[in-house]
Amino acid sequence: LSPVFRSHTGGYVDFDIPFLVSAITWKRQEQIKHYPGSTPKNSPFLRQCQLKEEQRITGREPEMIREQNGNRTGTERERDCLCLKTKPKEQITKEKIIAIFVSVKIVIMEKSVIGIGEILWDMLPEGKKLGGAPANFAYHTAQLGLPAYIVSAVGNDHLGDEIIQHIEQKQLNHLIPRVPYPTGTVEVNIDEGGIPCYDIKQNVAWDNIPFTPSLENIAQHTRCACFGSLAQRAATSRTTINRFLDAMPDDENTYKVFDINLRQNFYSREILHISLQKCNILKINDEELILINELFKLAGSTSETLCLDLLKAYQLKMLILTCGAHGSHVFTPKEHSFVETPHVNVVDTVGAGDSFTASFMAALLHGKSTTEAHHLAVSVSAYVCTQPGAMPRLPQEFTAEFA
Repeated sequence: LSPVFRSHTGGYVDFDIPFLVSAITWKRQEQIKHYPGSTPKNSPFLRQCQLKEEQRITGREPEMIREQNGNRTGTERERDCLCLKTKPKEQITKEKIIAIFVSVKIVIMEKSVIGIGEILWDMLPEGKKLGGAPANFAYHTAQLGLPAYIVSAVGNDHLGDEIIQHIEQKQLNHLIPRVPYPTGTVEVNIDEGGIPCYDIKQNVAWDNIPFTPSLENIAQHTRCACFGSLAQRAATSRTTINRFLDAMPDDENTYKVFDINLRQNFYSREILHISLQKCNILKINDEELILINELFKLAGSTSETLCLDLLKAYQLKMLILTCGAHGSHVFTPKEHSFVETPHVNVVDTVGAGDSFTASFMAALLHGKSTTEAHHLAVSVSAYVCTQPGAMPRLPQEFTAEFA
């Protein structure tokens, strides 16, 4: 498709079919409405593409798609075969695929945002909630008007089915293959202060995220990716994350955000050092900063000087330091922003840090200043603290400007 696409996509080339399916999914609410009844979800052709990608990853033969005619008219059957007026069983050519994209005017991955790493069920006292820092990040950036994707893996089990169903209900884009490991879970208990305590299950699906040609294509057209340390505890996912970061564009407008998220003993100095070298924005909290100082023996004696040491040592564009109720800081080589934490009625803090990172990056990608992005991040994360679970729907006061 590359030679044909070059003249229609302003230089975006080398897309494969699964990636194009993802692009269609991103714009389905705005563009696919031009062809009522024909969405990626009910298009047999696009579903066949997804099944072929699944087969390529898993090595298993996918189930054949059987058209369920039911009481539909011939016109309706034709309409559901593609996002254009392609008749049933008509040969699909490169030109027809191009026509779909030119007709619906899809802008492919213009400002795509990726959360790559763990996706899992947080087993909370009141029931399970979809979680994982990269998934939370992608969810909130999507609410703030950006084409966000979740990249992870789930198992061939009921919990994996529920994750995919949950993501699709939230209309989130994703590249989440099935792998022969159980879907990830975390037992989460909330202490009296509303602080979560985690029991993270090991050797699960998101420890084994495969690096595929589809994922490489997405990486090559990604403007912002957020990753952490937890998903790098296993070699397979660690390799995938690093290859993804290496495949991203290397320019001033690309953000590689290391939201460090230290959990239990699932990190090492070597992994953190490599991640710090690959990122250009570091997000860290005050407790994690103490641990990093112990590991790296930094020269600074205060939180500010420690942050400035890291900023300089790893040539970061920005360093974000959150200090819970004591406010948050954003350091750049030229400026320092501090914003106090609002007083709110805390329900729990699960996902609050992820919403901070997401809203901060969303604001930057929408052209806001560092200070404006910082204020939005503080407000959004404070709101998330008042809601149960990591993925509450944000009120219009936050989302209206970016809709």
